[in-house]
Amino acid sequence: MLLLALNLTTFGLTLTAQMDTSWYRHYDMDSLEIMFPTGLEPCGNDAVVLISASAYFNDPPSLRSALVRIDGENGDILWQTRIIHNPVAEVSEIFFFNKGLLRLRDGSFIVLFDTRTENGDIGFVINRIGADGSVLWHKDYGISGQDIYPFYNGLGIGPDSMSFVVTALRLDVANQFEKINIYHLNEDGDVVNLLSLNTDLEFYSQYSPVAMLGDSSFVIGFNLGNNLDFEGLKLLSQFNYSGQNTKTYSAWDFGWWNELKRHPSGKLVAVSQSFSGNWDNRESHGLRTTLFSPQLDTIWSRVYNQFELPYYYRELDYPGPVSFDAQGNILVTGSGSAYDGVKPAHLIKYDISGETQWVKRIGIEPDLVGGVQEVGGKIVFQSDGILLVGSLLDVNAMLLIRLDSAGC
Repeated sequence: MLLLALNLTTFGLTLTAQMDTSWYRHYDMDSLEIMFPTGLEPCGNDAVVLISASAYFNDPPSLRSALVRIDGENGDILWQTRIIHNPVAEVSEIFFFNKGLLRLRDGSFIVLFDTRTENGDIGFVINRIGADGSVLWHKDYGISGQDIYPFYNGLGIGPDSMSFVVTALRLDVANQFEKINIYHLNEDGDVVNLLSLNTDLEFYSQYSPVAMLGDSSFVIGFNLGNNLDFEGLKLLSQFNYSGQNTKTYSAWDFGWWNELKRHPSGKLVAVSQSFSGNWDNRESHGLRTTLFSPQLDTIWSRVYNQFELPYYYRELDYPGPVSFDAQGNILVTGSGSAYDGVKPAHLIKYDISGETQWVKRIGIEPDLVGGVQEVGGKIVFQSDGILLVGSLLDVNAMLLIRLDSAGC
């Protein structure tokens, strides 16, 4: 067994890699608090992983998050870049969280974190990192005297694939859920449009994903439950570029929207938790994938589950991300918890018509041994395969699994 050690001294992170096959890598991360992968994007045949970290301000170094480029063939680390997201760590006990990662058309990456401005206002910070790992710019955003808090999954790619959008709540008002601030930014980080959208809602989770369609309309998935609520209602609301609400889709099932992503065809793919409202009706809830038209008309909707397994597996409680290959096929993943504490991953590949191409299950012995805690983290299609990144939170580690295009 080959043992490879890398010392990422540029941001105080040590990774130790252990490789026993060409497609499996296990990285242990040295951290004062918690470190885990929270984002994954393609980079040619390689991939870029966002490692997020939290540490108390009095346990330096506080800035431990990083963007790491992984060789798509063997899992080697090609470069790593520290992510600046907490410029006032010395005077703050607040944890700062990643809210999104995306890749622009030129190959650079946008990383979104919440932060605190120098005058004490809550805001967000964006880093743009080049394909070579260089920091192109980083900027703080927010409005003076206002607390602007970005959504989880509140980062979406723009129609030209060089601009992007950020959705945020204003926390310092009487009803913070009544309006959403939506920022449309260009590749230089300049705000080209800032809207305050009326939601007509009294409450929704701050985990509400966003997508921007080819006609420059915004689609926001409102999760009306408390955070990730199995019995919560969920809505999709579409706003035009001027901020008018043009359509609202009410889902018949419960759960939450996990991710919205514009398909290469211009349609919208939504991945959600699906709960029928009756726990005894297990075949009706699980991992739901829906293809919508640009007008939010349902083209098809599929639920995948493992209802024939014993109930204690609960293998598809948590929907994961979505990725597309060059042919427009759709790859989704979901994870849950099994009786032995392992969180397996299910990978489901659909074609554009909604037909299931294959289903793969990873993360239960004998697939992977050694106490894997979570496998269904992030996925991305590569030119000739699939890269899956999961987390081992109990030991501050991450797992890289490379599969072929058939999921094997």
